[in-house]
Amino acid sequence: MKFTATEKEVIILKAVIELIDSMVNFEVFNLYGDDPHSEIGFRTMTHQKYFNIILVDFLSCFDEKKLGKKQSYLDAIRTICQSPNFNKSSSTENLKKSTEEFIIWLEQEVQVKTELPSIDNKTSLLIKEL
Repeated sequence: MKFTATEKEVIILKAVIELIDSMVNFEVFNLYGDDPHSEIGFRTMTHQKYFNIILVDFLSCFDEKKLGKKQSYLDAIRTICQSPNFNKSSSTENLKKSTEEFIIWLEQEVQVKTELPSIDNKTSLLIKEL
């Protein structure tokens, strides 16, 4: 079945909302502190694993047979923000800004100091979130 651009946008937005609602869920974690210094703590290890599974799904590519193009949900949202079908009075600006900020955060490198006592070594690792 072929979908119009508007139908594809609706499908992607619905899928993204469901994935985010599954991850950002107070059944899964507790929120500590106040913005901008707040952090989350998972209720159980099972909740953390569940969150990680949904996050990997969110960052993965969806089935190209369904929508005709292989891309991640995040890239699909970025594409939608560039040319939205439902933009009324700049209503998509918050989505665009949040998406870009999340992508920038995922792409930044973080230096982690690590100690490996079994081989008597201290080192720093550069890790990219994505």
